[in-house]
Amino acid sequence: MSKEASQHDYRLFSIKEAAKFTGISVSTLRNWERSGLIHPKRRNNNYRVFDFHDLELLKRIREYSQDKGLNQSIIKEMLSRDEHHTPLEKEMEYPHYHYETLKRYRKKMGYTLSDVAKAIHISPSYLSRVEQGKVNASYKIIEKLAAFFDESAIRFFDVQRKKPATEVVQYEHGQSLPSSLTGVYMEMQTTIKSQPFEVVRFVIEPNCGDLKKHQHNSGHDYITVLTGQLQVILDESKEFILKEKDSINFESTRIHQWLNPGDIPAEILWVHSYI
Repeated sequence: MSKEASQHDYRLFSIKEAAKFTGISVSTLRNWERSGLIHPKRRNNNYRVFDFHDLELLKRIREYSQDKGLNQSIIKEMLSRDEHHTPLEKEMEYPHYHYETLKRYRKKMGYTLSDVAKAIHISPSYLSRVEQGKVNASYKIIEKLAAFFDESAIRFFDVQRKKPATEVVQYEHGQSLPSSLTGVYMEMQTTIKSQPFEVVRFVIEPNCGDLKKHQHNSGHDYITVLTGQLQVILDESKEFILKEKDSINFESTRIHQWLNPGDIPAEILWVHSYI
């Protein structure tokens, strides 16, 4: 990681912002830097700055330190091991998905294994093994399947497995979610699997979001902006700019796209109901 960063660099966060987004105190971040756990970049004025990769690293260190109670020497060793994993190995580390749900969706919609496999460019035999839970499908594969079924990938992942079922989820302590969207961080705010809805907190970098047209088979969506701005486009024609404390709701069957049009990170709360 480079030690310097131009003051014109994009998508960088101050130490206070990094602390806010990760739920870690500024003093703890400075202590981690002194002990060599992290190596923040520096602006020309010598202020520490963090990018989204750094935020993910901070949350991983927090998990090792606070959740697992590991000391700093062991954490350094764990981080070193993480760095030596290949991208494929990292994909394979997220194997827990609801394979029964995938099969149920396919049969409900009347598709054969060959229909779905051909559409997402995998073999029918591999898809069959995915549906039986015999292979650790990557996030990319599950995302393609979700898109084929007009659903969110979250619907098919057991993203809540690491957190005990509880009525209260503390701010910035929800389960991190995998995402293929650049500059988008997602955190699950619910832990009870039987609920017919999901609540996800998003942190979205400026000019980042999901402009790919998508819709779901059923359900409703509700979004409220906690900080920053959010642009929502419905039906490819209706454009809304939501500012702080604004909200929007719409049927999930409508085509929708979204983007942070502002110059600071946007934080939103997104509720998706399946009924």
